[in-house]
Amino acid sequence: MTTPVTQTRIGQVRRTRGIGQVAPNATTDTDLYTVPLKRICRGRVLMCERGGAAATYRIAVREDGEAIGNEDYIELGGNLPANTDYHTEELLLDETDVITVWASTADMSFTFLCELEPKDTT
Repeated sequence: MTTPVTQTRIGQVRRTRGIGQVAPNATTDTDLYTVPLKRICRGRVLMCERGGAAATYRIAVREDGEAIGNEDYIELGGNLPANTDYHTEELLLDETDVITVWASTADMSFTFLCELEPKDTT
């Protein structure tokens, strides 16, 4: 689910906060967020393991929404202990890039929070 939540004006630049949230089925690639057209964004993927057992996860960034490939993974085989949370380093994404996540259990939740800015096309 991709939802803009707030808009603010900083100087002449309109910034929008974007949010994507999923609790994917176990072992299923699931799209977390797609960057809107004519925007770039900076943000982090936050995740939590809600169950009573450790889980593994994967995060991929697919340029222009292309099919997932080995080169797209930014975290592969990450391990999250039971009842804990974690966040990635800041990501910089271009228009139509897609974040795809995967978890070994259905007890994980992923959230992507970002600041959207107009893409400079000059």
